[in-house]
Amino acid sequence: MCTWYLAYQNTVAQEIGIERAVALGTKMCEAMGAMQGKMAKEQAGIEEFNAKTAYPLIKNSVEGIGISPEVIEESPQKVVARAYRCPIYEARQIIEKMHDKRKQRM
Repeated sequence: MCTWYLAYQNTVAQEIGIERAVALGTKMCEAMGAMQGKMAKEQAGIEEFNAKTAYPLIKNSVEGIGISPEVIEESPQKVVARAYRCPIYEARQIIEKMHDKRKQRM
């Protein structure tokens, strides 16, 4: 997934600019997150849906893209997790470097 996403983001960034490409990627991820959250709640049959009961569902999703979260704080109101490595962030860094090099050549 990350290789495909990196290639797509790079292509889009070349066409419309890095800032706009990242903004669209963020918008897409927010929409998908809301949709996935609603579906996960329905599929899991969770009556009381709060941060603590939602976290296992979210954890599976982020682990699927290579992020390994570590819980630091957990309550019904919030779950704070830390991740030391994020393939999507790393892909964005690569895209920015490529974009900067390309601008320097122009």
